[in-house]
Amino acid sequence: MRLLLLLLLCFPVFYSQSQQLVLPADHPDPSVVKIGNEYWAAGTTSNWFPAFTLYRSPDLVNWTASGHVFNEMPAWADYYMWAPEITYENGKVYLYYTGHKRAEACV
Repeated sequence: MRLLLLLLLCFPVFYSQSQQLVLPADHPDPSVVKIGNEYWAAGTTSNWFPAFTLYRSPDLVNWTASGHVFNEMPAWADYYMWAPEITYENGKVYLYYTGHKRAEACV
C-alpha cells in the first residue's frame, strides 16, 4: 500500500517534467536539417496525401507548415511512402524516401 501511495505521489513530478509536443498529430520517422538560419523537417505520411509535409522553424520549437514534397502518388508507386530523410549539400536540398512499388501487370 505504501508503494502505491509513493508511486501516486511521484507521478505528477515525473509527468510535469515531460517534454511538450512541438507539432500536433503524428509525425513518425522525422528528419530535420539546418539550412542557413532555419531548420526544415518532414515525417512519414504513409498513404495520406499530400505526402511529406515540410515544416520550417527558427528555433526547433515553433514550426510552420511550408508545403509538401508530393501532392499525388508518383506513377511508379501504389501506396505507402515513408521515412523521408532531408539533407543539404553544396546549396542543394535532397530528400530521400522509401515507397512501395506498383506491381507490374502479369502478361
